[in-house]
Amino acid sequence: MGHVEIITTGNEVLVGEVVNTNAVHVANGCHAEGWTVLRHVTVGDTVDAIAAACRDARARAECVVVTGGLGPTSDDLTYEAAAQAFDRPLVFSDSAWQQTQEFCAARNRDCPPANRKQAFVPEGAEVLTNELGTAPAVRLGVGPATFFFLPGVPSEVEWLFGQHIQPWLRAHRPTVTRAERVLKCFGISEAVLGERVQGLALAETQVGYRLIYPDVAIKLQVVGAEWPQLVQRLDQLEARVRAVLGDAVFGTGDATLASVVGERLTARGESLAVAESCTGGELCSTLTDVPGASAFFERGVITYSNHAKVELLGVPREVLLQCGAVSAEVAEAMAVGARTRARTTYGIGITGIAGPSGGSEEKPVGTVYIGVATPHTTLVHHECSPRSRRYFKQWVAAKALDLLRNVLP
Repeated sequence: MGHVEIITTGNEVLVGEVVNTNAVHVANGCHAEGWTVLRHVTVGDTVDAIAAACRDARARAECVVVTGGLGPTSDDLTYEAAAQAFDRPLVFSDSAWQQTQEFCAARNRDCPPANRKQAFVPEGAEVLTNELGTAPAVRLGVGPATFFFLPGVPSEVEWLFGQHIQPWLRAHRPTVTRAERVLKCFGISEAVLGERVQGLALAETQVGYRLIYPDVAIKLQVVGAEWPQLVQRLDQLEARVRAVLGDAVFGTGDATLASVVGERLTARGESLAVAESCTGGELCSTLTDVPGASAFFERGVITYSNHAKVELLGVPREVLLQCGAVSAEVAEAMAVGARTRARTTYGIGITGIAGPSGGSEEKPVGTVYIGVATPHTTLVHHECSPRSRRYFKQWVAAKALDLLRNVLP
């Protein structure tokens, strides 16, 4: 079978004040482990609503993940609802209370009596360690169904899923299961991507496409009984897809252009500095989203004005006057200036017109020049790609990383 249901509690989620990222993370994780997610349910902070959702889910799924309502306040009612739904009285857990006290003590925080409420769990529940919060999670078997009750804080949900739920899912993986692999692409449209992959006639493979702006993802999914064989089939399919898509594929799974570039730079002990104008720090933000970015990213500067380009990067004034701030010559000088002044292996310079105003007939909105300085040469890429200001900045930052990726040895 291998069915999962996800129940999210909280009035703030129900009315849309908070985006339900917990359901997204749990669903993706369960799906990746070969389980079938039947449905997501969101209910308000009432015992009856939560209890009804739990009873309904028990009848359909072998695994149910419930998030939210485990805190110390009066609107945290999930354990009370579970007690009602399954006729399991709440009992005080010494281990849960100890966990909460130790969490507070380790952070020099008071542990008020109200937190004792979190230590009352449904009878028969197994308390799970939560290193990121005061609310212990629990696992509870109810007939053929296994319930995981987690707090609602997204960072805690992600940690608890990886530590407790994912291993359980793998240990109880369905006999007939599914395996999938996501290939991340850049610089190719969904239409072209689909056309090329469709021509491979991948038998017994479900193929899906999704725009994760500014990237495009292709998902390969196979079904079978033996996990090692499924992985082997995915390896073969990935090789065939890469053969027709070439450099458009930059990674798999959760890879980003920044993480891929960062890994390659770090592996060779090389470094990068960037200078941005029209992207206003978008590239720097993307790079520093990568854990351990300090191993390869030395510095970034935002040189929005001509004065800043001259003062911080050494762009010649005469080049700015003769060619204009948005030009191949300035992008090249920015890349070289970033590299030489930071003494890094590579430098990137970006200048363009994000819009919606500021363009001209010669240089319309969407014009961008991206310079990439290497130890041996400097290349400049130019194109015009008008789009909303936010999307323009994201796309240009990704394009700059893709250019660097393709010049790395």
